[in-house]
Amino acid sequence: MTAMGRTLMRGVLTCVLLLGGVAADIFLHVPRGSNNRLNEVTANRKNANRLYDSQDNDKGGYNVGDKTDKPAGMNQANQYSMKYFQSGPYNTMNGGEGRSFMDIEWTNQHGCGNNVDTHCNIVLQYMCQDDVDGAGNIDTLRNGLTTDTQGYVRPGRNTVTNKNRKKTDVKMNRGLHESWDWSFRTKSFNVKPYNECIHPDGWSRYNNEEDCTSNGGQWLLLHSYLEKASDKTNKNACENTKTAGLVYKWAVPHDSTNGYQPECLVKSSAPDCIIAPWTRLVHSRDLACPQR
Repeated sequence: MTAMGRTLMRGVLTCVLLLGGVAADIFLHVPRGSNNRLNEVTANRKNANRLYDSQDNDKGGYNVGDKTDKPAGMNQANQYSMKYFQSGPYNTMNGGEGRSFMDIEWTNQHGCGNNVDTHCNIVLQYMCQDDVDGAGNIDTLRNGLTTDTQGYVRPGRNTVTNKNRKKTDVKMNRGLHESWDWSFRTKSFNVKPYNECIHPDGWSRYNNEEDCTSNGGQWLLLHSYLEKASDKTNKNACENTKTAGLVYKWAVPHDSTNGYQPECLVKSSAPDCIIAPWTRLVHSRDLACPQR
């Protein structure tokens, strides 16, 4: 038996590529979840690690649709993208009037919620990005055209190789649901900034301020963000901006393109933490059958 969970998510996703669970047998239905499928014509998906380590049943998930009655082939522009409509930005609206809510529906195979037989957390992670015309760039979220996994080479001692790692690793014909720059982070970067050693060579093996600065690096606090408010060009103009529900921060973005100088960033909201919906466990029983 399986049980259906449902929750509400505030906001609108203009492009949803993946929402999933880790080691949980969770299958997303609304919006349609890939479970690492792409365009397979087989019952089983080809690559269980195409976008993430799904650890789910190979037969689960939904293929990326075709925009017309013709196969999308090797053209991402011919892939179908689901569309949703909203009334306005949630955080900037007063009261509850006019706010848009989006239903999220999934199946989790094992019990959850206030269930004494299991310990369970359900985490909904999503990323939003402005739509682009054509293929975009190496940071553009995409379904991809092949079922191969994106590459990631850890930094080494070759300066030239390290400066070009991202350009070499990321392939435009492979699916991408988060930036290459965030690969192998061990802690959440959503709302908490982290220090990193920025070195002229383009990489650093130093993970503390003393070793970093004594070897020619800069120990900088880097921030994630929702978007940049480029019209605010100094700290006062940035942090004195008052827009309901939004927080502006004068800080260094993690993906700086101006020599790691501060910019005006719109910060992410803290995650909502609520009790997961109650669902029953998968049951397996021994049945006593009468002898004949």
